[in-house]
Amino acid sequence: MRDKLALRPFHETIVGAIKRCPSPSTGEILRLHQLIMETRIPAGHDAILSALAKFWDFPGASKWSCLIREVVESVEAQKSLVDDKPSNPYNDATAVADEDSDAY
Repeated sequence: MRDKLALRPFHETIVGAIKRCPSPSTGEILRLHQLIMETRIPAGHDAILSALAKFWDFPGASKWSCLIREVVESVEAQKSLVDDKPSNPYNDATAVADEDSDAY
């Protein structure tokens, strides 16, 4: 059993997953795009965008331009939310729980 498995956050592992993808024709990168767009990404936006740009930098990539634009816009939107968000010592789960609570 791998009790001491070093788990890393999504925004660190997704970059490696993108780099390991073979050609787009396998569909693996498209599944990663969907995962990226459905996941809250707290950090590492520039690294993800860079990995995506490198992956899609080949002749003929324009065939997937709509999909590329969607995932890039998704990551950029999340980045702007983090950049605009004031520093908060409480995580999002705590903030949501506090909003729903009547105990003030």
